[in-house]
Amino acid sequence: MNRRIRSAAAMLLTLILVLTSAGCSGPAPSGSGNGGQDGEKPYAGKTIGVSLWDMRQQYFIAMYEGMEAAAADYGIKLNLQDQENDSGRQNTQLENFMSMGVDGMIVCAIDGEAADTLVKQAADQGIPTVAEGVEIKSAAVWQNWIEYDYGYTVGKMAAEWINETYPDEEKVYCGVIGESYSQQLVDRTEGIIDGLTENTDKASILDTQNSYSMEEAIKITENWMQEYPQMRVICGIDDDNGGLGANEALNAVVAEKNRWQYGVFGADGVAEALKRIAEGGCYKGTVDIDPYGQGYNCVELMIKLWEGENVDPFILVDSSKTITTKNIGDYVDESGNVISRQ
Repeated sequence: MNRRIRSAAAMLLTLILVLTSAGCSGPAPSGSGNGGQDGEKPYAGKTIGVSLWDMRQQYFIAMYEGMEAAAADYGIKLNLQDQENDSGRQNTQLENFMSMGVDGMIVCAIDGEAADTLVKQAADQGIPTVAEGVEIKSAAVWQNWIEYDYGYTVGKMAAEWINETYPDEEKVYCGVIGESYSQQLVDRTEGIIDGLTENTDKASILDTQNSYSMEEAIKITENWMQEYPQMRVICGIDDDNGGLGANEALNAVVAEKNRWQYGVFGADGVAEALKRIAEGGCYKGTVDIDPYGQGYNCVELMIKLWEGENVDPFILVDSSKTITTKNIGDYVDESGNVISRQ
């Protein structure tokens, strides 16, 4: 009897597998990441216009690599345009995308309000937009994190390092490299300050400055080291425009044997920051928001829009995952190479 039951079960399993295989012979569903079965490219002929803030920054380079991977999987053509931190260029690019008749746009805007009018015009022409990072009200989808919470993660990470590194110190002096270009970045800067001061009573913030490039962050840190030689912690708005510049400036004036005393913290989790953390110097932590994965997801969100699926207008990116000297081995191998996320 048991043998008959096992035989019947085996036949039923075989039938299920056959039916399942037959049902999967069409194009892969949106979000599967494989672009269809047997090399099919279900969206061949589609073009997405991509307008990104500044392709000099590692964050956007990694994000676009994710978009490229998704586009290759699905047979989509991308038209990348670099805004070069210029809102005028941003608007010209969106106008050109509409003139070209692209099938969709992915936009990380410098000025979301300025982009909004053009994105609305595109929507009226049947061209949907996925907004990445900066809100564009007329976009079909906006993918981002909660800016204040993102900054809070950076500040809290720094506070925890202070508590562990300086348990007997009454005060540990800090600087914050923020941005005020938009309300979103103001919110993130405020989050950094609150995360730092609410999670340790040792933190004393000596100064807050705005930076919009690695070069500016270097200059700010150089000035701080002259004016505030007692400063030991620097929190940056991100890796590109804050942490990496601060780290480079500190390395120029702090002996290697003394770098354990300094803590630089950033955000975005770009490759260069991961390498610096792995070195064991001044750079102590960043936040992992996986720009590569965000880029891939932007393309899959566009596909869902093309398919007429109901898509949540706000896609929340997790901004709570920290990368520090404690878990850097999950991101950088023993040879100092960043572990691929592809």
